[in-house]
Amino acid sequence: MKDLAGRTAAITGAGSGIGHALARELAGRGCRLELADRDGEALERVVAELGGVGAEIDVADAGALEQWADQVADRGGADLLVNNAGISVYGTFASMSGDEVERLLRVNLLGVVHGCRAFLPQLVERRGHLVNMASMAAWMGIPMQTTYAASKAAVRTFSAGLRVELAVRGVGVTCALPGTTGTRLMAGAGGPHRQVTDRMHRSMLRVGVSPERVARAVVRGVRRNRAEVHVGPDAHLVRLTMALAPWLPRWGLRLLFRRMAGPDGEPHGGRR
Repeated sequence: MKDLAGRTAAITGAGSGIGHALARELAGRGCRLELADRDGEALERVVAELGGVGAEIDVADAGALEQWADQVADRGGADLLVNNAGISVYGTFASMSGDEVERLLRVNLLGVVHGCRAFLPQLVERRGHLVNMASMAAWMGIPMQTTYAASKAAVRTFSAGLRVELAVRGVGVTCALPGTTGTRLMAGAGGPHRQVTDRMHRSMLRVGVSPERVARAVVRGVRRNRAEVHVGPDAHLVRLTMALAPWLPRWGLRLLFRRMAGPDGEPHGGRR
């Protein structure tokens, strides 16, 4: 996959953020685009900008993913699949509803698993490459995002095992673990603490790396067949400290949460 020109890239969550940046980066390298997103209007804007074929899909629906994969196969098949779609819920686990927890796991974890299953035959046939989008959060449990972190940790370990299995079949697998990124992920996050979530969203836009930087790093990882791609100073710092002193980030997170939480174990302010 060193030469991407003329290849076909299928990307979920392509309507905004990292997915949009990846579509732009790959189009600039001569890839044909097969794009999917739950937001049909956002997807139409990306297709109008970059070309390609768009499909309005909720990745939590395994049947819809299989149907999309069949359509892509009918148009020649994908050389590269990027399972990028993801959502977040911001709040303590105790404050989340069962529906919120299930929805997050269906999108962030099962959306990746079913996407891999649906596209695997054509990736094997074309000796292609697979990218699963995880997060810096995969390295450790993060308060207020316990289920999100769990979903990303599962994506990371799933990708590691899949990389070994698929190497003998000529398919590369890369897991991307970006740190804080300036996207609108938190703007659409569920959870009971709207004011706290809005502050987090503004902070991510202010200090996070750009989606374009993440996209360039991911594409570089594909071309070099990297097992994992870490993007951003915080992602590299977390990886290093978890390897050398795993107690340190755990201690820091515990201290931070105690400062932000009230006696009921919930953060101050912003409850819906």
